[in-house]
Amino acid sequence: MDGAQFEQLFGTPHSADFESLAKTHGIPFAWVTTADGLRRELGNGGTSIIGVRTDRKLNVDHHNSLYSAVAEALTK
Repeated sequence: MDGAQFEQLFGTPHSADFESLAKTHGIPFAWVTTADGLRRELGNGGTSIIGVRTDRKLNVDHHNSLYSAVAEALTK
């Protein structure tokens, strides 16, 4: 899958500021940068918004690896 296909299927370009939206509605918001941070925030319970920044190129590479593994498994 090339980058354009990834963006069409999985990219979510927007101009929304989720941190501000959460604050406006009284919903806790947290940025996380590590798996431990994500686990900690997920363990807090209740409604919240968790922000995670990712590398788009790396995401495309991961998706391509997964697609290849699935295609290989289906041919066996």
